[in-house]
Amino acid sequence: MSHIEHKIDLRLPRSLNCQGIYAIKSLTSQKLYIGSSIDIKNRILQHVNLLNRGEGVHHSKYLQYAWNKHKQSDFVAIIIEKVLVQEDLVVREQFWIDNFDSYHNGYNGRPIAEANFGMIWSAEQNDARRTSNKKRWAESDLRQKLSNKFKGEHRGVWTEDSHKKSSESLKKQHADNPSWREMSQAVLNSPENLLKRGQGIKDSLKNPEIYNRRIEQLKSASELETRIVNLRETYFKSHNLGKLGISSIKEFEDQCIEFYQQGLSLREIGRHYNIDHKSIANHLKRLGVKIEKRFNIGSKVHNSKLDEGKVKEIKIQIAAGTSLTKIAGIYGVNGVTISDIKSGKTWNHVNF
Repeated sequence: MSHIEHKIDLRLPRSLNCQGIYAIKSLTSQKLYIGSSIDIKNRILQHVNLLNRGEGVHHSKYLQYAWNKHKQSDFVAIIIEKVLVQEDLVVREQFWIDNFDSYHNGYNGRPIAEANFGMIWSAEQNDARRTSNKKRWAESDLRQKLSNKFKGEHRGVWTEDSHKKSSESLKKQHADNPSWREMSQAVLNSPENLLKRGQGIKDSLKNPEIYNRRIEQLKSASELETRIVNLRETYFKSHNLGKLGISSIKEFEDQCIEFYQQGLSLREIGRHYNIDHKSIANHLKRLGVKIEKRFNIGSKVHNSKLDEGKVKEIKIQIAAGTSLTKIAGIYGVNGVTISDIKSGKTWNHVNF
């Protein structure tokens, strides 16, 4: 056979990601197992998983016996023929089974090629498989065994090209199945799954390594320029700043800087836009404006009973020698307030 032989391990080449007829060959006996698949690489890895369990779960007892005897290192994977049309797979598989006589002189467990394409499982069959899988994966020994087996193995790296292919595949899947997204979201957002997801996240964050890595990821994401731009645009729309005649978030921020430079406080700017003063401060800080403490004076003080005009009158009466207690009674304020005005502790900006 002149076909290229690939050593069977977790690093099978991408050239096996194709549709067609494949063979699993023993280097010792030179015997073959012939099969067909729409994804040869994935199918071979499924064979490896079942064969390594060594519990008779693989459908070919002949291949299982040879695998147990010669071990995985004795076997190679081969692409015999690439098949473009999925419906032709079974016909071509049968041709090669007959050609190599892999039933009588090989590892195929049955002489006739069959496929499960288009097979619809009944609700009872699906329930039985689900129950069996749950029971199987509930065994902690099996999970630990697989964890130790694959620990440190190369799992592949996502490249720009692979991301693009995955995105195109999902777009096609959504286009072909309009209701698929709604069904998936309904399952993912069910109360049971939301609870499981939330608890899983809480449990994982108890691990200091995972927690610190997640903090670094969030910090990096918050500094992305694209995220900042999107947040600013969302902020602009959520506060309906367009109703105030402002055309963009940049114009809004420029106005904030101008108001602040004119001496307005953060609260005064916030009241102008009906926005919390802390949000105004965050915008100004991000734009490089140094925030200073500014105290309202005079009539700008909240709930002030006096204004500049009344204080001017009070200072005239104080200069005329009127009693502080009498002045306080006239203007309905505390005597201490009049005393502070006299000493210049308050309302020092008002002259008479």
